[in-house]
Amino acid sequence: MKGKLELTARNSLYAKVGGQFYDYEFQRDNQKLESEDGFGAFLEAGWQYQWDSGWGINAGYQYVDMGDLEISTLNFGASYSF
Repeated sequence: MKGKLELTARNSLYAKVGGQFYDYEFQRDNQKLESEDGFGAFLEAGWQYQWDSGWGINAGYQYVDMGDLEISTLNFGASYSF
């Protein structure tokens, strides 16, 4: 699910909430150190800017929960809308 709050005609804030199935395994020297599977949360919030040409830029924070493994990232990107 994604929500968008328009600040101006080109500027907006966004949020994404969802779930995901995961299955991961960590190995070192062919020995399994950790593995887990299940269902976890996906959350993201950020800012985006879209030019009239269709090009855009964005920056966001993403959090992913996969049981014992939690991932937090800062994202920067470019997009194009047809």
